[in-house]
Amino acid sequence: MKRFLATVTALAGILLLAGCSTVETKADWDTAVDFGQYKTFSIIPAKEVQNQMVRQRVESAIVATLAEKGLTRAGEDADLLVGAYGSVGSQTQIDTYGYGGYGYGYGGGWAHGYWGGTGMTTTTVREVPVGTLVVDLIDAKAKKLVWRGTASSVISGSSSPEQMQQKINGAVDKMFYKYPPKPGKK
Repeated sequence: MKRFLATVTALAGILLLAGCSTVETKADWDTAVDFGQYKTFSIIPAKEVQNQMVRQRVESAIVATLAEKGLTRAGEDADLLVGAYGSVGSQTQIDTYGYGGYGYGYGGGWAHGYWGGTGMTTTTVREVPVGTLVVDLIDAKAKKLVWRGTASSVISGSSSPEQMQQKINGAVDKMFYKYPPKPGKK
């Protein structure tokens, strides 16, 4: 069970999504499972945490979202075990900026001149940090992963605690948008 939540070492930067415009989310689940059978959940505590504040924000968002979905937080006898962990990677970002200008050029044959654009563009290529939060739902009796959601975004650390909580809440809400899934449907 503890392997599902081995670490939350990168959680400090995972969903400091404030300042970013897009959070990409995905969900995957076992289509043979009837999610209507699950009524209670329990959070699996992560042992390795670099930033307790971020862990608490993520846990708070998960608890609130699952409660909205009709699940009740329980103790050891919960139907679902909920684990959250994260990672920080990078992606290549290419930004191109340009401005238009006009000048005289040739086209349409050897003697046909025209006025047209001679603007310039500048392209910048850089690596940007991307944080990913993964939330697993594990069937407590079967000890089997039944649902996994992910939220990824470019990391920005220039937000207030309230803004960070709001962004984390939004990412978790979006991740669980179609929960509970209907049996046999993807």
